[in-house]
Amino acid sequence: MTMKKTRLKERGIMPALNRIAAATVAAAALGAASISTAPAAYAATAPACVVRSVHNDANGFSVFLVNKCTKTMKVQVIVDWAPDSPCYTIPVGGERYYRYDGLLGFYNSTAVC
Repeated sequence: MTMKKTRLKERGIMPALNRIAAATVAAAALGAASISTAPAAYAATAPACVVRSVHNDANGFSVFLVNKCTKTMKVQVIVDWAPDSPCYTIPVGGERYYRYDGLLGFYNSTAVC
């Protein structure tokens, strides 16, 4: 051990530095794990009781959603090549309208969120 490390150990600083180094390595490992276990791009498809009506036009598309399920549903419209819709909470018997205006995006599905 070098003279500097000996002095640090005598002062009780070396164990603290070891704990900091271990915490840094653990944090880096957790960060890497969270990147590799990122959630899937799409959630499960919404059940059939969430009725969808999709209409395409020259400027994009619109989706009309009706919740015919027996409970409140949280759903979002999945759009390919553009951002997805926000997560909508639709009560039993409720309706929601989503409009996408753009050239690149097109309707993929409706998913639970």
